[in-house]
Parts: sequence; C-alpha cells; structure tokens
Amino acid sequence: MDLLTPHLDVLRDQFSRLRDLRRGRNVQYSMSDIALTAFSVFFFQSSSYVSHQRQLLEDDGESSLQHLLGIERIPKEGVVRDQLDYVHPSELRPSFEYLFGEMASLGLVEGFRPKLGKMLLALDGTWTIRTEKKCCDQCLSKTLSSGASLFYHSVITPCFVRPGSSEVLSLLPEPIVPQDGSLKQDCEINAAKRWLAAHGSTYAPLGTALLGDDLYAHQPFCEYVLEQQMDFIFVCKSESHQTLYEEVALMGQNQMLQTHQFFEGQAAKRQRFELRYMNQLPIREGKDALAVNWIELQIFDRKDRLVYQNAFITSIPIDQHNAAAIAHAGRARWKVENENLNTLKNQGYHLEHSFGHGQLYLANTLLCLNILAFLLHTFCFLAWDTFRLIRTKVGTRHAFFTHICTLSSYLLVRSWAELFNIMGKKWKLNSS
Repeated sequence: MDLLTPHLDVLRDQFSRLRDLRRGRNVQYSMSDIALTAFSVFFFQSSSYVSHQRQLLEDDGESSLQHLLGIERIPKEGVVRDQLDYVHPSELRPSFEYLFGEMASLGLVEGFRPKLGKMLLALDGTWTIRTEKKCCDQCLSKTLSSGASLFYHSVITPCFVRPGSSEVLSLLPEPIVPQDGSLKQDCEINAAKRWLAAHGSTYAPLGTALLGDDLYAHQPFCEYVLEQQMDFIFVCKSESHQTLYEEVALMGQNQMLQTHQFFEGQAAKRQRFELRYMNQLPIREGKDALAVNWIELQIFDRKDRLVYQNAFITSIPIDQHNAAAIAHAGRARWKVENENLNTLKNQGYHLEHSFGHGQLYLANTLLCLNILAFLLHTFCFLAWDTFRLIRTKVGTRHAFFTHICTLSSYLLVRSWAELFNIMGKKWKLNSS
C-alpha cells in the first residue's frame, strides 16, 4: 500500500490554488510545482536534495523527486522565493485541515483523547527567525542590553497532545505580528485569540480543552476560550493570582480543600501523587470575577523526595473521579515544547533557520510548509506500518530521511512503495 501518493495528489491540487499574481503566457512553473518544491525541502529535511534532483532531471530527463512528489518541473530557489512571498500563510489552512480530517476518518485523532475525555489542544509561542535588520513588515523588534536592535519572527504553535504519547498533531500556526503589541502578555494572547477566532469552530466540536502556561490563565482570555465553546486547563502561579491563592490558603487552614492520593510506576520508579483541589474559586478580585476550579499536583519519588509540583486552573469541575486525569492533562502542556517545538527545532526541521525571508509573507509561509511536512510525517508514522517500522529501525528522524535522500539520489525510484520495498529488505519488510 502506498499511503503517501493519494494525499500528495490532494496537496498538489490545493497548492495549485495558491495566490498567483503572474499574468501572461510566460509562466514556466505552476504554483503546485513551486509550492511542492519548497515543501520537499522540509519533507526530505534537506535543502541540497532539491538542487541535486534538479540536476538529475536536466541530465537524465527524470528524477526521483519528480516521481515521489509529482513535480513536473523543478524551479530554482529564486523562483520559489519570489512567488511564495505573495502567498499568505492562511492559504495553507485547507491542507492542514485535509490531513487532520483524513487522520480523523482513520480514528487516529480519537486515539489522542485521554482518560479525561477531552481533546487536549496545547498553545505556546516561540521565536523563529532572528536577524540584525528589519526585512519585512512581519518582523518584530527587541532592544538588547547593548542598545542594538534585534528583529525576529514569532508564532503561536497549536498542537493536540496526549499524556503518555510522544507524538503530537501540529496545526496551522498563527504568526505574531507587530500590531499584537510589544509585551509577551499582549502579543501572544492577541495572536492566540486570532487563532481561536479562525479555528475554534473547527476543533471545539471535538470536545476540546486548551492547555497553556500561566500567561493564558487570566480572566479575559479564559472567558474568550469559553465563548469558543472550549474548556481550559492553564498553569496557575501564586505570584500572578494573589486573590485566588488567598482563598486557597484560607480553605487549607480550615481543612476545606479536597485531597486525593495515588501511585504510579513499578519498583524503583514508583511515584506517589498527591492532589489538592477546590471548585468555584475567584480568578481575581471583584464581583465580576470568573469562578474557576483549582488543582495542585505534587509528585514524590520512592524516597519521598518532591520531584514535581505545579498547579492549574480549569473550567472543568473537579471531583475524585477525574482529578488525576485533569492533573495529567495539565502536565501534558509541556509536550507543545518537548515533542513539538523541540522536534521542529532540533530534529531535522530547523524551525529557527531562515530558508528565505522575503518582503511580505515568505518567511511565515515557509514556516507553515515546514510544520505541514511535520504533520504529514506524523500521519505516515501513525497510519503506515512500513513507514513506522523502517523509521523505528533506522533510529532517528534525521538518519531516516538521510537514507531516503541517498537512495533516491543514486537510484531512480518511481514510487514510495518501490522506495520502501528497497529500504525494507534489510528487515524483511514489505510496503504493505
């Protein structure tokens, strides 16, 4: 079975509809070829692979890249950058939603639903490109202690996570733009609200709870999440929620906090989990304060040493039956950094590298293509046994795609099934 080709065909068709301002008959490359060429850099995790395949196409009349991605003509880097600079990142939304919908139809999305019963959608902001000069209107700026100016790009990176799973489902990111403000509290929150306004109606029907750090745990944003028909579980720090923690202290003194204890792990890795929680506490001062539910988690190792402590507020009522699940869900917020951003930055996707800045949208559009490649890789890993087995046998993502690039450079391969049959022979696998 070739899982990739049918989905690449759909992406190719969607890419053909991207904004194209060219006019007249002197159009050498289609928008689908241009976008797929850029996409291939991230999918194969190699910028040199494209130029090598272009040379093979010129010398031999065909190349593996041509067959594997269905590119008719491979444009040069300058053409790709010039044309994609006009393409707004939001134009890639159908491609993300298509892949997500295909995974949902196969039951892969439902596999991310934890015991809590809510789909967990984690939000976090991150820097991407850094530069010493302003290159486009999307550049943010920061004055360093030396007095020099630093320009950079930043985005919100939403993804579905699940406690205990090393995979995430990355969604279309939302660029943080200069109009969002200069303070992290403003710019990240405004971008998150913009993402929710655009995509909330798509993912809320799944029964979704947003995860986020303390930055999100404030009444205006919490109310906005509830307006989008979603729940939330946000980190809640005492220094930024004085009124709430005064209530917690009072409840604790009067022994009114609910408690729950359980154990996880075996032998030397056995840990004790202690929970304290209370419903309907004010998130801030004032008669109009939103009532939230608070839970604190402490984890002790076998020698009774504290190894983890955190607290969360949530819109989900807490009781003895779901307290542990809510605490685990709150901890899963870190997966947006570990399994999502760390993978994108350090495991072959080079999220912080500039593949081209442009003057309009190029940098953010290339970023979206990069994350789209990551989502397609996750799809293949979850749904295609041969892909998953070979990648697992090879070891790292980087080594896996290095093998693909090397084989398809020295050998002309005309399909993914053919390529994975060659790779699978070592472990007596087939392409089914």
